Order: sequence, then structure tokens, then C-alpha cells
Amino acid sequence: MTKKIEYTLIILLACLVVFGIVLTSVMLANRNTVQDSIILKGDGVIQEELNVELGSMYPGESREYTVSLQNTTEKRYDIGISFAPGETVTLAEYVDLEIICGNTTLSKATLSEFLYGEEITFAMEAETETLVFRYSIPLNVGNEAQSAAAEFDITINAHPGV
Repeated sequence: MTKKIEYTLIILLACLVVFGIVLTSVMLANRNTVQDSIILKGDGVIQEELNVELGSMYPGESREYTVSLQNTTEKRYDIGISFAPGETVTLAEYVDLEIICGNTTLSKATLSEFLYGEEITFAMEAETETLVFRYSIPLNVGNEAQSAAAEFDITINAHPGV
């Protein structure tokens, strides 16, 4: 009888370990991906501000912030994307940022260049577009980026096109 209890406990312990590993991997995978949705409706200008905090990134790591733009009208929208630095931007010089709309790369540069650069614009005629902000730290960045962080806002402006 005690052998049966021992085997049951061993099997239960093994199941808990496997569950813990699966749960940890899911949590780590979700840490690198954030999703949001913006619905475009009506004739007015729509402005959404997204607050982003990057920290604890290491060389070779990448993270994505995905925004779904949903056009509930039959109108074309002109979309503008701009960036504003927050209080801490020490990580910005080490992070590469690629902005992708659908299958097209709209722009790619360091985060610092986006924080102090021009607005990025494009026309949206589809019913739904997916914007992906892909942040990555190149493998050749040294240890100086490990304790750095960046806080900034992304502003997405949409107004009906002509």
C-alpha cells in the first residue's frame, strides 16, 4: 500500500513540475508581447496615446507592441505616429525599433532617433491594419544597457483622408 502512495506522490510531483515549466514559459512569452486595439469611427480626428516602458532588456532580446487599427467606416484614414520621451530614456540609444504595418516596414532606426524625430505617416484604406512596434537590442551591445530603461509615449493620430 505504501508503494502505491509513493508512486502516486511521485507522479503528482512530476505533473506539478511540468505544469510549472509550462506556466513559466507562457508568462515569459507574454512578457515580450503587448497588444492594443484602436477603433476608427466617425469623421473626426482620433488620437490615442500609448505609454511604453522598456527595461531589463538584454542583448539579442526583442519585444513587440502590436496595435490593431480597425476602420468601421468606408473612409480612408491618414495615420500619423509620433514619439515623446519620458523621464528615463537611457536605454533608447541601444534599442532598435522597427515599425511594421501589415507586411511593410514603415521605418527602422534607433529608439533615440524616433524620440527626437519626425512624425511617421501613412494612408490606411483597409478595414483592419496591424501596426507592430518591434524593439530589439543588437547582440553587439555591451553590459551598459543591462540596467538602462526607457519610458516614452507613442501618439497615433488618425483623421479622414481626402
